[in-house]
Amino acid sequence: MHTVPRFVGIIFWILFGVLALAYGLEFIVYWSASIPWVDMPLHALGGMWASFLFFILFLHLFDETLLAHAWEKAKIAIVAVSFAALVGILWEFHEYIFAQYFSLYLQPGVRDTLGDFFWDILGGALGAWIVLRRIRPLSYSGQNEEEVQNQNLPL
Repeated sequence: MHTVPRFVGIIFWILFGVLALAYGLEFIVYWSASIPWVDMPLHALGGMWASFLFFILFLHLFDETLLAHAWEKAKIAIVAVSFAALVGILWEFHEYIFAQYFSLYLQPGVRDTLGDFFWDILGGALGAWIVLRRIRPLSYSGQNEEEVQNQNLPL
């Protein structure tokens, strides 16, 4: 079983704090009306946060020998980015509900929503890349990393 590197948890909580502060300021200052681009970096950070959340919740489910294979890492990254995209979709539902029923968000339209999805996915990809570059594969059965790399795994 592979454990999540400590830095992932630290960055996860830092991002959580930044995003919570930004979300709270949005209710007080409503800065997205005066600074329309402010949600771009926030969605990118949110995508990265969601990607880190994926690794915190699910990394232990992956066989550590898979992490020695570049193609398997790519598959894990795709799942992590998909998780970040799902979190982004759920966030957009949240924004839509608050806009429709509580008049708390500015929803300029489909273009803004698709841009938000783009930044969520980009942030999720960056987060997956950061984590997967830092995780080292564990060798098994006395094999070194090169021997593990040379094994054929089913696609």
